[in-house]
Amino acid sequence: GLESLDGESYTRVLDFDLEKNIVKVKGPVEASSEALTHAAVYQCNKDISCVFHIHSTPIWEGMINENYLATSKDTPYGTIEMAKEVQSLIGKSSSGLLVMKGHQDGVISFGPNLDSAGMLILEVYDKFGG
Repeated sequence: GLESLDGESYTRVLDFDLEKNIVKVKGPVEASSEALTHAAVYQCNKDISCVFHIHSTPIWEGMINENYLATSKDTPYGTIEMAKEVQSLIGKSSSGLLVMKGHQDGVISFGPNLDSAGMLILEVYDKFGG
């Protein structure tokens, strides 16, 4: 809901422990409840350097209806189970999209850079509306 972002709008994840559900952060805002899931994506492939996590009802529903790569609707967000399921789905891929059925409106894109991950989001935006 912010028109522009500055240094007070970000928090840096310094470290994490997937097994213990711990995220070490530095910054003025609380880390996302999905910070562990984002970290798990980066662990999948050394070429992944960008993760986008958006919320959009039309995109989420469209991706589910068209059988995009998806987590189970029974996997709650912000959990170790979600992070591990996302890793299992991504495997060694370096770029892609997935929809989080257990995280209302949650969609993730990932890739080797901002442009590639962003283009994936724009493609589903164009396809399903945002």
